[in-house]
Amino acid sequence: MAVTLTIGVVGFLWIESEYETLARDNQRLAEEYHQEQKWLMRAEVLRVRDHLLRQKVSAEGELEAQLQRRVSDAYEIAMGIYRQYRGQLADGEIQQRIIDALRYHRLSAERSYYFIDSLDGVGVLYPPNPATEGRPIVESFGDDGLSLFDEMWRLVQQRGEGFIHYEWPRPDGGDRRHKKYSYVKLFEPYGWIIGSGDYLESFEKKMREKIFRDIAQVSYGANNEGYFFINSYQGDLYLTNGQYFGGSKNIWHVEDARGEKVVQENARIARTQLGGGYNRYFWNKLNGETAEKIAFVIGMDEWQIFIGTGAYLDTITEEIARRDAALQQRVHERVRAAVAVLLLAFLLIGLLAYFIGRKLAGNFRLFQSSFDSAVDNGICIDEHNVHFEEFKRLARSANGMIKRLNRQAEALRHSASHDALTALPNRVNGTGHLNAMLHRAADKRSMLAVLFVDLDNFKEVNDTFGHATGDHLLREVAERLRKVVREEDQVVRLGGDEFIITTGFLHRAHDAEVIAAKVQAVFASPFRLAQRNFYVTASIGVAVSPEGGRSAGALLHNADVAMYRAKSLGKNAYFVFDSTLADDLSQQLETTEP
Repeated sequence: MAVTLTIGVVGFLWIESEYETLARDNQRLAEEYHQEQKWLMRAEVLRVRDHLLRQKVSAEGELEAQLQRRVSDAYEIAMGIYRQYRGQLADGEIQQRIIDALRYHRLSAERSYYFIDSLDGVGVLYPPNPATEGRPIVESFGDDGLSLFDEMWRLVQQRGEGFIHYEWPRPDGGDRRHKKYSYVKLFEPYGWIIGSGDYLESFEKKMREKIFRDIAQVSYGANNEGYFFINSYQGDLYLTNGQYFGGSKNIWHVEDARGEKVVQENARIARTQLGGGYNRYFWNKLNGETAEKIAFVIGMDEWQIFIGTGAYLDTITEEIARRDAALQQRVHERVRAAVAVLLLAFLLIGLLAYFIGRKLAGNFRLFQSSFDSAVDNGICIDEHNVHFEEFKRLARSANGMIKRLNRQAEALRHSASHDALTALPNRVNGTGHLNAMLHRAADKRSMLAVLFVDLDNFKEVNDTFGHATGDHLLREVAERLRKVVREEDQVVRLGGDEFIITTGFLHRAHDAEVIAAKVQAVFASPFRLAQRNFYVTASIGVAVSPEGGRSAGALLHNADVAMYRAKSLGKNAYFVFDSTLADDLSQQLETTEP
């Protein structure tokens, strides 16, 4: 009877412990899901911004290619006229024929034209203002024109042809200067510089409109409620809620249900926070309902815009409730299985008690104490202290059950603290380890570092070769990182293509750079995946405690900021967060305050 009561108590305590664990897991999963959604928003927005930056670079390259072709065509026209009439007409007549041929050859809806200057600084052809032709360039365009001519003169003298970038007013009037690209080439027979140019802003405008229209059609997430929005820093609306506006509508003063000026706050975050930031407000869903929303926004100074996306909190709450229900179902199933095992144990114990009785009281006391230990510590029954073969078999059976439960519990603990794809510690595990290391470092007055590792252009691997190859690459990267770090260092996968490394105690701050260099070196050799060689690089941000932060949050944030500085400097590099970068961030915040 005592043993039966003991097992019942053990079962009750175990079931109660399971439900207490369930409550804690539900709360933890809710917090993790909120954080997961925030990181998802951030990753999506950064993906869009990177795409826009690549398109901007592509536009500049396309413009340069067009200009080079135009000038090559003009050069061939001039050379063809020269060869045709050389020896038949005077040089002056040949030159006039070339000038006439190029004067009326206008390009790009009147934005671009051919110009000719002589090497001695005299304007030969300038269609926007023919009065300048035949006059010294300094008289027609002043010191700015002379400076530009000197740059072209040096270029053709050294290389014969090439590109120049400069600021120049539009031919249609106005003193405002615009960025212009030109290509020039030396025409040797007459010592001329033949060139043509175009304004980058005009060239980009049409390309940007097409990209914005494409982005406006993108949706993602539950119920396709996820969409992107783009505004100028002054509130001009380019796209939102799946619609393209092209900057024709200004929503600078739009307020949400609480009277908050949403666009103004988003613009402030985008301009003052280098890596972007989050904002909470009320906004209309695609179905017309108004709900609270959390959004991530980031600026793109190259086009004076900010890009953002968000998630509605009621949708997040519904997803958390669904996950809670699934977790509860799994716990209920485990409890039912455990109850079945306990009932079977009760039956076995009852039969044994019927046949053996009071003579086996010692065995029952042993089982009782063993089960108590199993509940608290997962300790198995010592079979050497069990009397009679029947009870030894029962002890082995009970030990098997305890071991299985221990393995299941250990598997649950491991899955909760490790990344399923790479088997590395996950964000929760890594944050806990970092906090513990910071406490120890404070006690020992030692320093440690956090390395924020972000793979460069990882999305291209997924898009080109599929997510299976991308996952394989992440596992290979994780394995190399595990091998390169020291035994006292911890490698953590944050999610996506982001990892952090928390070092052990360092003797000098410079040791963090040594570790960063070793980490970067693992990407020097290609990754062999699916019968292909993949060359992958990484940008690394380093923050050393205590200068780079005294808390886990500060260290992670500053390492993240340093990583983005490394990316902005061309990627495939590491950057150490220091007081200079902190001063730059502080100065940016101060200069943007009203």
